[in-house]
Amino acid sequence: MDGRQNCFNVTHVGFRLPRRFKDEICGVELTNFCTSAQEAGPLYIAAFVGCLVLVIGLIHFMCCLSANYAHIKDGIKLRKYEDAAKFPTDETEFSTLTKGGNSKTTY
Repeated sequence: MDGRQNCFNVTHVGFRLPRRFKDEICGVELTNFCTSAQEAGPLYIAAFVGCLVLVIGLIHFMCCLSANYAHIKDGIKLRKYEDAAKFPTDETEFSTLTKGGNSKTTY
């Protein structure tokens, strides 16, 4: 291999090491780094599953918020309808009196 070692420059992937450490990992250190990266695989999977659970929870929360908003909106419309039914306006009173043949009008 021409006397060269396989080295990995950690600055290419975003690791910034303190100045007392060198930026390249070579030889036995590279083998240890690769072994520890393989052991981190289940942790990446656990983090991914946790993110999925979080996103599903946020979607559920948004569905609950929209359902509550619709419920409140329907309640306001129902209250306006009930108020209109309890206290008829002059127009409805006038129209009901003239329909029955009674010519009595109220203003």
